[in-house]
Amino acid sequence: MFDGVLSLDVLSGPFPVLLFVAAAGVLIALLVRRPSARWLRRVALAAVGGLAAAIVVWLVCVRWLNLFGESLGAGNYAWLAAAFCGVALCAVSIGSRPRWRTVVAIVGIPVFLAAATVGINANYGLNRTLGGLLAITVPKPIALTPPTSAAHRYDTELWKHWRAPSDMPARGEVGTVRIPPTASGFRAREAGLYL
Repeated sequence: MFDGVLSLDVLSGPFPVLLFVAAAGVLIALLVRRPSARWLRRVALAAVGGLAAAIVVWLVCVRWLNLFGESLGAGNYAWLAAAFCGVALCAVSIGSRPRWRTVVAIVGIPVFLAAATVGINANYGLNRTLGGLLAITVPKPIALTPPTSAAHRYDTELWKHWRAPSDMPARGEVGTVRIPPTASGFRAREAGLYL
């Protein structure tokens, strides 16, 4: 079952849609209420504080430390701002009446963070599964043919005359392989492989 959860598609399908709907539901549950001057001040404080925190993170991580080597793009900055504003809204909603708003606010913090993480990941299309997003390899062994011991001379002109074999699959396969510890004796984890 755990492998099934880690194999959830986070780029398309029902998982990201349900996560974004949950985030929208939390936002609506926290915002829709009888307005008062005090509540409007708290919402404004959350919006300003969330945007300020997003700008500080952007200035430090992107501009000052240059952690990514380039701009992250407007879509990712929007997700970053949405995450901080959502968490700030949850923070100012904790302790609100009725008590269910406090519960929704506490649950909303990881929901907003997860939605922003999945949204940013979707902008890059980097990790297709939840396991990939969390850097957890789901065991899916690929049977490999052992290498032959015959020595081959390296063909530096291979790119000029190589043609795909007729039995070559049209698509690749993602799985795991066990790397034998022939030199180190260290039993390593299974390695992810695209073949």
